[in-house]
Amino acid sequence: MGLRYGSRSRPGTMVSTWLNGLVSGTVLPPGAAYWSGDATTNTIDKTSFLDDASSVLSTTFSGGRSYMSAASNGGVAAYFAGGTAVLGGGDGYNVIWKMPFDTESVATITPTLSSTASQGAGCANSGTAAYWSLGRESPDGGVASDTIDKTLFADDATAAITATLSVAIRRQGAYANSGTAGYWCHDSTIIDKTLFSNDSTSALAATLSNSVTYRGGLANSGTAGYTAYGYANTDVINKLAFASDANAAITPTLSSARWGGGAAAKSGTAGYWAGGSTSGSSSGGTTAIDKTAFTDDATAAITPVLAVGKAEMCGTADSGTL
Repeated sequence: MGLRYGSRSRPGTMVSTWLNGLVSGTVLPPGAAYWSGDATTNTIDKTSFLDDASSVLSTTFSGGRSYMSAASNGGVAAYFAGGTAVLGGGDGYNVIWKMPFDTESVATITPTLSSTASQGAGCANSGTAAYWSLGRESPDGGVASDTIDKTLFADDATAAITATLSVAIRRQGAYANSGTAGYWCHDSTIIDKTLFSNDSTSALAATLSNSVTYRGGLANSGTAGYTAYGYANTDVINKLAFASDANAAITPTLSSARWGGGAAAKSGTAGYWAGGSTSGSSSGGTTAIDKTAFTDDATAAITPVLAVGKAEMCGTADSGTL
C-alpha cells in the first residue's frame, strides 16, 4: 500500500516529496487537515497540505456527531471529544475518539471526559497532552461549564484539572502555542490562557474584537493564534500575537460570513477554515474552505471544497512536530 499524505512512514521507509519542483530528499510528507462534525453526516474529510486537495476518508464515525471538539498530538494522532447526535443540540457524549494519522482509523478510547460535553473546544500541547473545555456539560438546555479536562498523550488518561476557565462558557474557539499555553476564545470577548507548565488558567487583559458564539480557532505555533466564525454570521478574523498576547481583528476576512465551521493549521504555513453555516439554521452548512497564509494573513477560498456542507463541526491537523 502506498503512503498517503498526512501519514507517517513505517520505520526504515524513505519518503520523498517535491519542493520547488525538485525532489527535496528524505523528509516527511506535509500533513493534512481533518474535518468532521454535523449531525447529518458521519464522514471525515481530509485536506492535504501538499496541494490543498480534499477527499473523504473511508473511516467514519458510527453516527453523525455535531458540536465535537478536536485536538492533535503533532504528527501522531487526532483526538475528537464530546458532541451530540442531534442537529442544533441534544444530550452530549463523554466519549473520546482517537485517530492515528498512520492508519486514519477511528476508535473510542477507554478513558472518557469527566462529564458529557458538547459545544466545547480543544487544543493541545503537542507531544504532551490535549486540553478540553467541555462547553455544555448538562443535557440539552443545560448551563455552560467552566471545566477543563486534560488527556495525557503518553497513556490517554483523562481527568478534569483543578484550574477552571474564568467564567463558564460554550460555543467557543481554542488554539495553542505548543509548549507554552492554550488559549480559549469565549462566546463573549474574553480570552483565557492556560499555561502548560502548571495548568494555571486566567483571563488576559486583551479581549476579542467581537462578541459572538460558535467560534473556531487555529494557531501558527510560536507566532500567533487566530479565531473566526460567529453567530449570527461574521467574516471577522481575530489574531493574537503570542509574544505579547495582544489581540486585534485583521484586515483580511473570511470569504463569506458564517458560524460553526472547523479550523485547522499547517503551522508555519497556513490556516484553514472549513464549512460553517451561512444562515441562521444548523442545516445551512457550506462546503467552502478558506485558507489564511501566515506570511501576510491573506485569506481566500480555495477550489477544493468539502464533499458535503457541514456546520457545528470541528477541525484538527497532522502538522508534524511542533
